[in-house]
Amino acid sequence: MLTKFSTKKSDVFKFNGVSRWTVRRVLNSSTDRTFHNDPNKSETRGRKRKWTEDDIDAVEDLFEKEGFEGERLQPSEIPAAGVPDVHPSTTRRSLRIRKYNKRLAHIVEFIDERYAKRRKKWSEDTIYKRPLPECWDVIYFSDEVHFGYDDERQAYIYRKPGTRYEPYSLQEKKSPTKKDEKKLHAWAAVGIGYKSDLVFYEITSNNNGKMTQKVYEEQILEKHIRPLLNEGRTFILEEDGASGHGPGPKNRVRRWKEKHGLMYYHAGPPNG
Repeated sequence: MLTKFSTKKSDVFKFNGVSRWTVRRVLNSSTDRTFHNDPNKSETRGRKRKWTEDDIDAVEDLFEKEGFEGERLQPSEIPAAGVPDVHPSTTRRSLRIRKYNKRLAHIVEFIDERYAKRRKKWSEDTIYKRPLPECWDVIYFSDEVHFGYDDERQAYIYRKPGTRYEPYSLQEKKSPTKKDEKKLHAWAAVGIGYKSDLVFYEITSNNNGKMTQKVYEEQILEKHIRPLLNEGRTFILEEDGASGHGPGPKNRVRRWKEKHGLMYYHAGPPNG
């Protein structure tokens, strides 16, 4: 019968969670001990399962009620849901029946609804200005990055396939404490056919890594952007609107850019 369709026998076995040897043995058996398709007979062979379908239902209810905090529980912690306390391996095997496996949570960082609307508007305007992929070939994207210590690592949670982006499967990214935040600071730029070095820098006037115009001119523009201009490269440098990048009409960074003929623009989703 399966030969009339594109479905493979192995796919049928996998879908039903049985091996092909088990299927063949059951189909070839004509004895009274074949219970595979008789609703009026109960299976008496083998050891009883330590977790029943009701127990798995209870765990699913826990996941639904507690959301992310329930899904991140370790197998040894799940018996708190009122199910039998079994070996963690038994817990994992039982949950796999419902296609629950430990998978990495997708980390997101939520923003204010007002900012979300402004960012959406900014994105629409940007796409209007540069609608084709080729429009971005001359753009070199630059930014600073700050390495610190987060409050917790990425979590493994119980979830089914295809639920990575469901609200209950998202792990919110939280800011590190003042004590541990932003220990290392670096700048980099990338574009089509170009990738800068990762340039580490220090700011003596503050401890949060906020770029100053002095450091930006002396350590970034002079050492890493000017050589590109001297080579005769044609590019447009994209920066965010931070004060260290000289967005104002009169400042040292603005004068440097005008003197050396650097094409640039300040961009980035608005936060205010």
